[in-house]
Amino acid sequence: MDTSVMEVPVERIRQFLQSSSQSDIIARKFFLVISLFVLIVASLLVLDRFQAYVLDSVRAYVAGEGFWSKGQKDAVYHLVRYAGSADENDYRKFLAGMAINQGDRQARLALQAGEADIAAARKGFLGGQNHPDDVDHLISFFLHFSEVGDMKQAIVIWTEADGKIDQLMGLGEQLHQILQVTPRDAGRIEVLLGDIDHVHDEVDALERRFSATLGHAARKMETLTERLLLIAALLLLMTGISLSWQVVHGLRRAQQALEASESRFRHVVESNIIGIMFWHMDGTIFDANDAFLDIVGYSRTDLEQGRVNWQGLTPEEGRGEDEPALQELYERGSCTPYEKQYLHRDGHRITVYLSAALFTDSKDAGVCFVLDISERKRAEQAQKLAATVFNAAREGIVVTDSSAVIKAVNPAFTMVTGYTPEEVIGKNPHVLSSGHHDAAFYETMWKRLRSHGNWKGEVWNRRKDGEIYQEWLSISVIRDEAGKVSEYVGVFSDITEQRKMEEQVRQSQKMEAIGTLVGGIAHDFNNTLAAMQGNLYLAQRYNGDNVPVTTKLDVIQGLLSHSAEMVTQLLTFARKGMVQMSELSLSDLFMKLECLIGSIIPENIEFDMQLCERRLFVRGDATQLQQVMLNLLNNARDAIDGCELPQIHCRLDYWQADRSFMQAHPQLETNELGHITVTDNGCGIAEQQLAHIFEPFYTTKEVGKGTGLGMAMVYGSMQTHHGVIEVESSVGQGTTVHLYLPLIQVVEPVRRTDIPLPDSVPGSQQSATILLVDDNEHIRNFCSEVLLQLGFEVLLADDGEDALACFQHHQADVDLVISDMVMPRMGGFQMVEKMRLQRPDLPVIFMTGYDPEQVVIPDELAGNSAMVSKPFDMDTFARVVDAMLAARAESSGQ
Repeated sequence: MDTSVMEVPVERIRQFLQSSSQSDIIARKFFLVISLFVLIVASLLVLDRFQAYVLDSVRAYVAGEGFWSKGQKDAVYHLVRYAGSADENDYRKFLAGMAINQGDRQARLALQAGEADIAAARKGFLGGQNHPDDVDHLISFFLHFSEVGDMKQAIVIWTEADGKIDQLMGLGEQLHQILQVTPRDAGRIEVLLGDIDHVHDEVDALERRFSATLGHAARKMETLTERLLLIAALLLLMTGISLSWQVVHGLRRAQQALEASESRFRHVVESNIIGIMFWHMDGTIFDANDAFLDIVGYSRTDLEQGRVNWQGLTPEEGRGEDEPALQELYERGSCTPYEKQYLHRDGHRITVYLSAALFTDSKDAGVCFVLDISERKRAEQAQKLAATVFNAAREGIVVTDSSAVIKAVNPAFTMVTGYTPEEVIGKNPHVLSSGHHDAAFYETMWKRLRSHGNWKGEVWNRRKDGEIYQEWLSISVIRDEAGKVSEYVGVFSDITEQRKMEEQVRQSQKMEAIGTLVGGIAHDFNNTLAAMQGNLYLAQRYNGDNVPVTTKLDVIQGLLSHSAEMVTQLLTFARKGMVQMSELSLSDLFMKLECLIGSIIPENIEFDMQLCERRLFVRGDATQLQQVMLNLLNNARDAIDGCELPQIHCRLDYWQADRSFMQAHPQLETNELGHITVTDNGCGIAEQQLAHIFEPFYTTKEVGKGTGLGMAMVYGSMQTHHGVIEVESSVGQGTTVHLYLPLIQVVEPVRRTDIPLPDSVPGSQQSATILLVDDNEHIRNFCSEVLLQLGFEVLLADDGEDALACFQHHQADVDLVISDMVMPRMGGFQMVEKMRLQRPDLPVIFMTGYDPEQVVIPDELAGNSAMVSKPFDMDTFARVVDAMLAARAESSGQ
């Protein structure tokens, strides 16, 4: 804000009010001095405009040289790229760069013609990317000073540089022709590149000479005009002194001009945009201009009636700010301009900038100049708030000019990228480029910015330390009042960790989907195995003493058992297996495991097991966790096959997870974990394979050496135990598997006791009628045959509705129902519920190919019911049937 008007000497106004008319001689002298004063002021203005014209013209030429230089350098850069890439896009960019130089050359030639072609010169300068506002300066300065001193020398250099540009164009054309022919002459290309570098260096030297020559011209002109301005200022000072003397003496002799002087001053006061008031020390304002009244919101009537008082306009808490100014007025008749607040008539506050002076020979009255700066203060506060928000924002912010040169960055930018403001301001955001995106990506970005004024999306960038990271970037275009792009503002957030967590969720969902699929497949496979198991059982009974057949049947029995184990592992992966959770000690588990090491790990392998002293307890299935460890040890043993010094290390530790680990694994219920590691120095796993190792039937082993279910079972077990599994591996460096299990607090570990089954199969001690229900024909047939051989009568049904119809005819005869749980039309639970409406004590055995721990018999059906899992051993099946019938007989008193 220009406040110099606040510092106008009030003394002159006071003298002007008290002036009188002069004699004709004094008037003529006064007119002469005034004329001289005006002439000097006019000369100062002319010199100032001339200096501004010269400096603006030189600046325009320096700016034009910058565009010329940038175009030439860009052209050479793309020409050199073209020599290596043979990409026509690079050659077109070379020609585009040369077009800037050709434009300036066209302008020079048009102005050097016998009759200057202004239109052609204007077109040439615009083609050289000079600012349209600078073109008139460039043309005018060339026409007036092309034959003068440094400007003449600069044009000579310019002409010489254009010759070098012609050489570059020629070299570019030669290179273009060579690259059009195959095979390409590499030697000739190398020579041309050397020539290009040589000409490029010569052009750089000419550019520096051109800038130095223009700079020298500007300094000479600046020195000359400064001297002229100094001389004019001295003349102005002398004239001012003379004018002041004439005014002082003229006013003393011209009291009769007081009215006219007051009238002229009143005109000045009323036409001023600055508020002016005349006041007394007691606060009275006895006169003021309309500008002052508009500032404070009062009318002239209010002023004339004495309702406007400068002390009353001042808020009570701000009156102390006037004390230093009043002291200055008493001491030297005027005060230094200062800020304060006035109360507007409607109650809101106004910030003003004011200065005051006492009238001559008065200690009570004076004049005050008041400028309303409320808008400026609000703008300053808004700017301060914007700066505070800019610096406090958690997102990184980068501001560039219209040429994409960085102007400002906030602290969050430094936190994310590692670059300080000093390292990036003045540079292109390309310093963050990771090389992840191609030219088409950025072309699409700029196209969107030009058409819509904004762009947002995900970008891969590189930190100062070289780390590649992913960010969400939003770019907005800022335009000036003329609608031209002034800045680009980019706001970004580092989403690397967020994407990692999303990937973990996707992987978890993928494994969950695979688990669901595997569970369904395992159910169907269980039904098939059950049918095979039953038919095998019957075949063994029918076989008699045929040894060869018995041998083959035993082989089939082994294969069936192996298939059943595979299904069990699949169900474990799908979290559908039989799991018996209890409180157990990991230390005890490891000590039991140590007893099995000799049968798993050969003696030539260095094996080391370390247990922490603290006893760690978890809630888990001991058999399943032991199987997890055996799978991991088997994998480690296979991985070190062929190593010169094979090693396996197994370790159990207490570990307390930090916040980041808990956020990455939200399924953990506590940060106190048992940490198990199994490490080998074997062949390792390739990075691209690590993402698949938990998938069923995926194996990194040789054909015939792995089923692909071991790690899938481990993964499923960790899910069941609400734990975490992580794998670190590099090819040739070995593998480390980390297991994290949530710990529990127990007083005494609970130990399981397995109840052994009887060694012999009980025979049927009674006759009975059994209703057998299953939608699988094979299972119906073999179960029916087994039951018939055991001496039972069997009724068959293939679903719930068929069984209900059969039960209606034979309900008094049916002693036991054996039913599948999931069947078409009507399932087992619904069927039994309807049967027990008529026979509440009816015993039932449910069969399922699903996990019985996941499929629970409803409480209202649980009484007098049992469950068997497919595939089942026929002897076990017979014992369950016998037990249910025996319980029925006992309850009925038979």
